[in-house]
Amino acid sequence: MLGRFIRIDTRPTAQSQAERVAVIETEDGEHVGAWLFYRVLGMEWDASEPKPGEMVMLERLDDGKRKKDGGAYRRYRVTVDRPGDWQMALGYWTAEKGATDGGS
Repeated sequence: MLGRFIRIDTRPTAQSQAERVAVIETEDGEHVGAWLFYRVLGMEWDASEPKPGEMVMLERLDDGKRKKDGGAYRRYRVTVDRPGDWQMALGYWTAEKGATDGGS
C-alpha cells in the first residue's frame, strides 16, 4: 500500500477490543485503513514513526519463521518518505512492479 498518512484511528474488532488503524490516502484520493494489530506491522509502524502528511509504503513480505518453535509469522516493512530511506524503497518498489507487470 502506498499513500499519504492521514491519521491513526481506533476501531473496535469482533472481540470488542479497540485496535489502531492507520488511515492512508491513496493516489486517487480514497481513504483506506491499515489495521495495525499484527504484531510485526505495529512494531514496524511504531519504529518508523510516520507523521501525518508523510508518504508511507506498507509491504507484506514473505512469512518468516520463529527460531523458538519454527512456526511462521507475518512480516511487514513500513517505509516513510524521508531522505535516505524513501529513495531506496521507491527503487525497490519500481523494480518489483517492473518485474511483475512489465513496468507499466
